[in-house]
Amino acid sequence: MSDTAERFPGVARHYLRMPHVEPGMRVGLFGGSFNPPHEGHLLVTEIAIRRLRLDQMWWIVTPGNPLKDTTGLPSLAERIAWSEAINSDPRVKVTAFEASHDVRFTADARRYRDEAQVLDYCTRSADPVGRLLLHLYDVHDAQSLQRSDQICTALQLINFWQDLRRDIA
Repeated sequence: MSDTAERFPGVARHYLRMPHVEPGMRVGLFGGSFNPPHEGHLLVTEIAIRRLRLDQMWWIVTPGNPLKDTTGLPSLAERIAWSEAINSDPRVKVTAFEASHDVRFTADARRYRDEAQVLDYCTRSADPVGRLLLHLYDVHDAQSLQRSDQICTALQLINFWQDLRRDIA
């Protein structure tokens, strides 16, 4: 985490962790650059909270879209501050925990040299999704984490195999 804090100066540590949830809570995830956050973000959030009966909506402020030029993108700390300032609903939790997981890797790699590199991709892209779900249900034991990683890796590999014909063409 200290490594992450150094890469994102001015971002308070609590933004680099997942917000607190209690077992059984319904949480919505809304990710983006929030550059800047605006009325549209608020409207989508309000509708999602109401229609999905959410207990919380997490605004996941991303370090930057890996598929877009981030030159001139305001700092993560600035965009977090703007998101907090525009929001008055206590159910909305502003977070930047994605910055702690090095998920830019997804867009940085197009081909993989070997099996180890493919599995590393799965560890960085698919496995955190399962761990996030376990966190939401307050499941933290080692066996559940290991099984979740195995399932998510398998699902990611299946996804790769579905695209194999197109990729090798």
